[in-house]
Amino acid sequence: MPGVTRYLGNTNPSVRKYGMVTAEILAKKISANMDSSKPLDFGLDENDTEIHMLRTLAELPDGLISEEDSDHKGEQELDADTHSERDVSVSGENSDDEWDPDSTEILELDPDEEEQLDEDDDLEPYPMESEDEDEGIGKNKLKKPKYLSECLSYLKADEEPDKIETGLDIAADMIQNATEHELSVYGQQFAGKLLRLQDTYELPNFEKNRTHALIMLIVMCPNITNSYLIEQFYERDYSMSQRFLILNCLVIAAQRLSEITKNDETSSKKSENTIEYDEKMLDAMVKDIQNIGIGNGKTVWASRRQEVERNRGPPSKNRFAQVTGRYFFFPLIHGVGASASDIFNVLGHPVLLEKFVTTLATILYLSAGAPDFSKMCREFWDFSRSLQHYTHEGVISGVIFGLLAIVTILPGNTLVHEYPRELSEVKEWATGLFDKTQNEKLKSQCLGLLMKFQQIISEYQRELFVEAGVVM
Repeated sequence: MPGVTRYLGNTNPSVRKYGMVTAEILAKKISANMDSSKPLDFGLDENDTEIHMLRTLAELPDGLISEEDSDHKGEQELDADTHSERDVSVSGENSDDEWDPDSTEILELDPDEEEQLDEDDDLEPYPMESEDEDEGIGKNKLKKPKYLSECLSYLKADEEPDKIETGLDIAADMIQNATEHELSVYGQQFAGKLLRLQDTYELPNFEKNRTHALIMLIVMCPNITNSYLIEQFYERDYSMSQRFLILNCLVIAAQRLSEITKNDETSSKKSENTIEYDEKMLDAMVKDIQNIGIGNGKTVWASRRQEVERNRGPPSKNRFAQVTGRYFFFPLIHGVGASASDIFNVLGHPVLLEKFVTTLATILYLSAGAPDFSKMCREFWDFSRSLQHYTHEGVISGVIFGLLAIVTILPGNTLVHEYPRELSEVKEWATGLFDKTQNEKLKSQCLGLLMKFQQIISEYQRELFVEAGVVM
């Protein structure tokens, strides 16, 4: 009725006419149930065809069938459903073939159905991608960098582990094949990023690839990389492991540049285990120079340097001799200062100091033949004097190793004439250390050093007697 009221109050005559016709029809329906004798009448024109058509619409039956036919059909359908349910119930009670869901009876297939199933076996399954393949989609689509700058950008993608892994995998090869211009532009940036890179995503071969790339940087451009790495070594912001990484890379790169282990096969082919191979060769080299053989009742100084030289083959250019002093030894040793307090303040931990001294001694040993080798020996001798009273056995072992390298490489005449005071001091120190130490390794090293001193002095005395014409 509120809707009809809106029609009646409309200012449009046509709309108002529809409202009056609708109101009369509704009132007529309501008054029929209420026995009202006064139907609603707006006095509309009975001859108006539109009004007549609207009134006849209300008298049309609802649907295509009459109400009586609809009711009759509904009763028939209800009776049919009732009879159907009754028939099903009766047949269920009398049926012996009803299936029991708890039964273990095996159903036999129709022969035609079985043949159809056999034919389905010939269908090939659709190949589905495994989870491993899904996980590798992103990495497989990642293109390998073609330029050194692009590889560096991969390493800088801190939030994308696939890029970091790809960059590390190929970094060493790209550095090895880079041009001098590329290395001059990106070498220091590469070294800094590799040094600070963290294994946040636990990538496979992370440490191995990072170390290999840093070593290759030092080998290819020591003039650019070493000054930066050694400067960072003395910064306070780096951890012990990062400092160890710098020292390891310096000493392995020095070994490669010196070509101690070079031959035609190893120089042209670098396997994936190159780093481990170099470390083993360095360990063997240290043992060789420290080796003391005892036989026939007397101690014999035994160094295999001559054997190594013989097995090396034809001499080749030693790249390390040209760069060792300027880019390896002197920057490293000058960073700690001259006094013992300076050394301890800078390096601090005894384990780091031991590694530092051993690295210096190894670089010194590999520098044989360098133009400034004599100056390097003098620097190490002065440096070792500050550590001779240190109690850490690993540090003392590194000092002795460096001194052994000096007295093994320098000619005896040079030692006697240029280092007489140093020889006397070290002999006295080594004798006292041999008497008081309980460490067998240190005893062996001290004994080897003393035997080498004795050998040098004996050879020098023999030469003096020969020059004097004295027959021994």
